[in-house]
Amino acid sequence: MMTNASFKGAANAEKTSAFSGLEPYFEARSVLSNGLTVVSATLTHLHTVAVGVFAPGGPRYERAEDNGLSHVVEHGLFRGCEGFPSARAFNEAVESCSLGLGAATYREFVTLDALCGPDHVSELLALVGAMLSAPTWADLDIEQRIIVEELQDELDENGRDIDVDNVAKLTLMPNCGAGRKIGGDIPQVKRFTALDCQRWFEACYGAQNLVLSVAGPLAHDTVVAMAEASLGSLRPGSPLAPTDMAVRGDLPALEYVSHGGSQTSIQVAWLVPPPASPDWPALTAIQRLLDDGTCGRLRRRITDDDGLAYHVGSSLEAFTDRALFVIEADISHDNVLAVLDAVFEEVAALGSEDATSNEWSRMRQRYGFDLAVAIDGAPEVAYRLGLAAFYGRDLAIESAKAKFLELTPKDVRDVVTRHLTPTGAQITVIGALDPMDRVGLRRRVHRLRGTNHA
Repeated sequence: MMTNASFKGAANAEKTSAFSGLEPYFEARSVLSNGLTVVSATLTHLHTVAVGVFAPGGPRYERAEDNGLSHVVEHGLFRGCEGFPSARAFNEAVESCSLGLGAATYREFVTLDALCGPDHVSELLALVGAMLSAPTWADLDIEQRIIVEELQDELDENGRDIDVDNVAKLTLMPNCGAGRKIGGDIPQVKRFTALDCQRWFEACYGAQNLVLSVAGPLAHDTVVAMAEASLGSLRPGSPLAPTDMAVRGDLPALEYVSHGGSQTSIQVAWLVPPPASPDWPALTAIQRLLDDGTCGRLRRRITDDDGLAYHVGSSLEAFTDRALFVIEADISHDNVLAVLDAVFEEVAALGSEDATSNEWSRMRQRYGFDLAVAIDGAPEVAYRLGLAAFYGRDLAIESAKAKFLELTPKDVRDVVTRHLTPTGAQITVIGALDPMDRVGLRRRVHRLRGTNHA
């Protein structure tokens, strides 16, 4: 439970238990008087500190006319502020006390992140506070040119988007922000002004919308005191909610974009419940059974046994109220149908029969090992905690592990049957298929639609 009380030291901290079997690991959460959430993980065995800031942003929060503005603001923040009037002055200060400040815009949030020594956290936070207090949007035209170069990577010579993830999301969620491109369209990016950036900054970067996450050998009270000194004077702002998510209702669906190249990109995606759902641990297990090391089912079937792809992978991408289960591969044009059939067969097998005892045991052991590896790295812990706090979820890594280890093979079968059937899939293909393979794709989707209406 969060509290909105003013900072009063330990009394305002929500703490969780240590991670069992390892060096002391304590998670805690507090809220400053201006509404900024501070989460920390005390990792006494480390010698570095990871700092992360999470803010709302990305296309999920943008109207159509603002698409790409979150990304422009993220870039523009580094162009200077009242205390450091140029990008060079600001970055020289940052790189004098850390390895540098990075940033990224995702579909539903924006992050700032840095790594430094324990003795430099206060200095680094003061610089972040200066950045988030009064950005000047200097040299915005230069930053826009840089962003245009970044966006060109997703386009072909005719200006068409050929990024399979962009095309898939726009097809699956065509009438809402969640389906739009993170970077927006080039003509629109060029039109944004400093006034647009300031408007968006004021909407998203009020303290009530921000999460500061710190992981390293520092006590929570020390972190909160530093945060209060550096970020406690940020304006509170107003809470910002994401726009509604609208998903097409005619799944299964196929989107094919003809594009010449050496390979075809294919993505199969399903809408699934978000991390707060009781089904999330099973979805995590399914993702790992399909794609966890060289023994994952997708790698074993598609790469090692059939030789259809150099790499095939799966992932879970969470939004506030939904998530996407995604399987992707880049393959030869004439392997598309075989790979698509293999994907559906391997997912269906998880819904019809239990994983083998060796497979199940290996998956559980690797999950626990991955958590242990995460706790050996301050950046991974800071990211996990910050994202959990941003979404209002339980902070505790230990409790996530406990829920995962409670799973049974039947839980996996049930979740596959509920959420990962071929009749609920969005299939996106970008490449140069011959006419017969295009016909084969359409026939498969037509048969699936017939199954849906049977």
